[in-house]
Amino acid sequence: QRFGRLDGLVNNAGMLAPVAPIEEVELNTWEQNLRVNLLGPLALLKAALPHLKENAGRIINVSSGAALKVTPGWSAYSAAKAGLNVLTRYLAQETPQVTTIAVRPGVIDTEMQAFIRASGAQGMQVDDYERFMNYHAQDELLPPEAPGLSIAVLSLHAPAEWSGEFMRWDDERINALVITHASSPYSE
Repeated sequence: QRFGRLDGLVNNAGMLAPVAPIEEVELNTWEQNLRVNLLGPLALLKAALPHLKENAGRIINVSSGAALKVTPGWSAYSAAKAGLNVLTRYLAQETPQVTTIAVRPGVIDTEMQAFIRASGAQGMQVDDYERFMNYHAQDELLPPEAPGLSIAVLSLHAPAEWSGEFMRWDDERINALVITHASSPYSE
């Protein structure tokens, strides 16, 4: 309403829980995960589509490497993010007026990482849990601003020919776009 148009939508909400083997997971916890990670983005993009179609807008779905890689204990999260990637591809085919991209943001210093450190030991395999603990201990977690800048630039400038892709936040094509449209220490 303020600007009279909608140029982009970024679906960035996410939750990891439940973290447990499939046979131990309560169905309602899976349902909550799917509501946040898959159905929430679907509801938002459905509401935004009429406006985005008018302006050749963009939808950026924040996905995860977990959509491709099995991390035991993360079945709900991984399935939801894989579903988000499929939703991205379908939307690219069904609504070509809107550029829709799924982005893999990397391992970021967020509340999700704090959740893994606090609760992951109970539902993850030891080597996976230790790997995430080491990311934090060795200061290897990305600041949110790094992939955030790439995602913000994509939401306004992503080329239509990228629609349907699942891309790393630091893909060389995205880096070139960021350099063109923003200046940041993360755009080098």
